[in-house]
Amino acid sequence: MEKSLMLLIVATALLSLTFATTINCKKQKAKEKAINKLGIESDEYREWRYVPACSDKDEAQWKPQQCQVHKNNKRLKQCRCVKSDGTPITKFTANLNNPKICTSNNCDDAAVVRDYGYEMLVADGIMVDAFYFPSCQRRNRKKWTPVQCMEGMIQSCWSVDVKTGERLPDSINN
Repeated sequence: MEKSLMLLIVATALLSLTFATTINCKKQKAKEKAINKLGIESDEYREWRYVPACSDKDEAQWKPQQCQVHKNNKRLKQCRCVKSDGTPITKFTANLNNPKICTSNNCDDAAVVRDYGYEMLVADGIMVDAFYFPSCQRRNRKKWTPVQCMEGMIQSCWSVDVKTGERLPDSINN
């Protein structure tokens, strides 16, 4: 009885920590709108106007692609990919402006997103022991090679569907 009560307390604490660290998109949107209204004399002034894009179904969830526009030139646009809780996968860059790039099953698009994700980790000073870069077919960059491998200190390979890049159940694992 005491062990199950202790497990319940630990599980509740972990669950509350998980929800405490996620960023509510609607709240962040209100905060960013206020920052965008600040004048150039303010310490928090930014050259880029950023307003988070929230999910249509749940305003607490984030859309996979978040973009910012330059205040003086609306044609300058940079985007980044994020998880549904708002955690960035990549930094802002002009190469992620395609509206479907963050959710694409296209191998070439996934490779670009993973490459920018790797650059973000390295720029933030995170030591990366092993990383997975998608391997695309040479003649058709939209399709995946049948076997994908992780490179680095950890070497592992698995089979994927060549059209979607999804791992197959009977995967190789070296």
